[in-house]
Amino acid sequence: MTTSGEALRVSFAMTDAVISAAVREHLFALARDWFRPRHLAVVGASGAIAALSFAQDAPGWLAWLAAAGPAAFAVLVVGWSGALWWMPRAAVRRIAHLPHRNVNVECTADSLAFATANERLDVAWREVVEIRRLPNYWLFRLRAGAEIPVPAALFADDTVAALRARIPPR
Repeated sequence: MTTSGEALRVSFAMTDAVISAAVREHLFALARDWFRPRHLAVVGASGAIAALSFAQDAPGWLAWLAAAGPAAFAVLVVGWSGALWWMPRAAVRRIAHLPHRNVNVECTADSLAFATANERLDVAWREVVEIRRLPNYWLFRLRAGAEIPVPAALFADDTVAALRARIPPR
């Protein structure tokens, strides 16, 4: 990591292992948000109500209504499992065409820039939605939808706190 005046510059290699691990960590972070114990308790209770409704010959619409929650949850789990298998592979394929995998990150008072072999993404801090902590990565989330992982070892927590202070409130 180098700093020059107000600018902070870091570089890292976006290898297949790095991008795959970052995508998996992000998916597990989403799972922690989606599959909280209170949500699982509600789905379990709804499943129990559905099972009792079917067993007690309750009106068909009531049993099916009670089964909708667990069915939607099952679809969510299957979709998340598919994403856990497919998304890391898709991310690796997306960066496979790069002539080199070096990523340069430059943080200035006014902007944040990510540069790879083929492109440079330079955005103002108002375009940064969040800097999210994953176990081994910092995930820079941009308003346009881009999410760029940077290994956590490159930025100290106090440095990220200073960067987060540059993000304007929503």
